[in-house]
Amino acid sequence: MTIYEKNAEAISAKPHYPFIKTALLSMMGGLLVGMGYIGYLMFSKAAGHDETAKILAKFFGAALFPIGILGCVFLGGSLFTSDSLLSISWYKKEVKTTKIITHWIIVWVFNFVGSALIAVLVWATGAFKYYVDVKTGEAQMGYQALQHLTADKAKIAWGNQPELGWLKTIASGILCNILVAGSIFMANSVENKGMKVVLIWFPITLFVAAGFQHTVANQFVFVEGWLNGTDTPANGSLMNLAMSGVGNWIGGAVFLPLVYGIISSKTKSHGSKTSTVSNSIAKPLPKLTKEKAIDKKKK
Repeated sequence: MTIYEKNAEAISAKPHYPFIKTALLSMMGGLLVGMGYIGYLMFSKAAGHDETAKILAKFFGAALFPIGILGCVFLGGSLFTSDSLLSISWYKKEVKTTKIITHWIIVWVFNFVGSALIAVLVWATGAFKYYVDVKTGEAQMGYQALQHLTADKAKIAWGNQPELGWLKTIASGILCNILVAGSIFMANSVENKGMKVVLIWFPITLFVAAGFQHTVANQFVFVEGWLNGTDTPANGSLMNLAMSGVGNWIGGAVFLPLVYGIISSKTKSHGSKTSTVSNSIAKPLPKLTKEKAIDKKKK
């Protein structure tokens, strides 16, 4: 069985889940990814203004983020990014178009609900609340880290060249989900849980460190920013969420399934041809009948 077929088998049931099950799994997906992002923000908060510390904070924060994705895999959670791989079932004509589109909409919406829920809980702790640090006379570092992160994400989508922002965000979203959905793609192909952790951890760390745009993670970041009063422009935030979602969908629903679907079909085709040749080589020679054997001796 190819990796493509293993993924088709692993996720084929999802579009047929009852609404409440899909909604709750999606809510938990948004909540768990938001928790993964908390670690990234906490390291950024601790780094302060020191440039070396910022580099280390980015690395260690990125290394903590996969906890959210691993939570979805082992505890149970649905993400718009990884569920984009359900297009495999559509390509194989195992699910109707309306069914799969409805599933994606429900997952994205309830990912937002889960992201907003964890954002409210974090806001209640005051971890990123705005206040002036008496020692430095500046806003506390948690708020500054959140402000810089949301501003950077909004600027990508709606910066000095808003007419190109959507394209940049889509491209970043595609790259993000080649890594995110790709990690799930790989993890679904193995049974060993330790190997699943390894196959997920490193690609997810890479996407966070590279700053690629993940629509569900950005839901948490923007809601947290809005709750804490960051001055991130709404048009940039909304553009980012929409266009990163489009990019994530292209990377996970089009690029990966299309490429590996072709590879899978060619592999099966080559395998069947090899089998045919092998069978013809292995085919036993016809046995001589008694009459033919006597005739042969006479000759």
